[in-house]
Amino acid sequence: MSFEENYFKKDSVYRKFSDAQAGVSVLTNYHYGFYKLIERNFLQGENKEFAVLELGCGYSGLAKYFLGRGLKYTGLDISHYIIDKLRQIYPGAGWIEHDIQKDRIDLKDRFDLVVGLEVLEHLSAPKEALKNVFGFLKSDGVLVATMPNPRSRIPLTNWRADKTHVSIFPQELWKELFLEAGFVAVATETVFTIPFFWHFHRVFSRVFVLPEYGASIKVVASKSGSAFLR
Repeated sequence: MSFEENYFKKDSVYRKFSDAQAGVSVLTNYHYGFYKLIERNFLQGENKEFAVLELGCGYSGLAKYFLGRGLKYTGLDISHYIIDKLRQIYPGAGWIEHDIQKDRIDLKDRFDLVVGLEVLEHLSAPKEALKNVFGFLKSDGVLVATMPNPRSRIPLTNWRADKTHVSIFPQELWKELFLEAGFVAVATETVFTIPFFWHFHRVFSRVFVLPEYGASIKVVASKSGSAFLR
């Protein structure tokens, strides 16, 4: 069994899912509040050519959410296993099997928006990944990312207990890494969703903002700074 397949079947939180479709369903509920936040802040009035790339897409619910709105969605993941599964579920999307920390790949298209929800903490070289993402964006493109907050005061958020979390940094260090990667404007805040209740209904995945002690750090980074003028 390859490392990538092992990750989705044994070594991570994904092991709780019986199959890929079950994983998509659960994670759609879990991340639904973030999907709505992204739509509200970045997709209002956008045309159907608006292109979105999801980093570390895993069992993505974002694909269904954006494809259902007629947008161009591409998912990127290191795992051949997961990309193969997602191609079967979403044949209308684009899929890229690649390690984002490695050399930049030559993409045919550039993206208006790149989304990485709880991904960068799994990378041993997040700054290299951010540099590559910078090259994927259009001139006015935006990256929206979340990652665990080591200062969280939300119960049951001991993010270091997950052995796949190899880059757990505070807000100020993440902001520095984004700027070093080339982004012009970077804004950070901490956010959280109501624990556990999202299992019952996705309405409970609503995103709340805390000054510093939310469960996750949310970063919005612009390639040109124009996104912050909206």
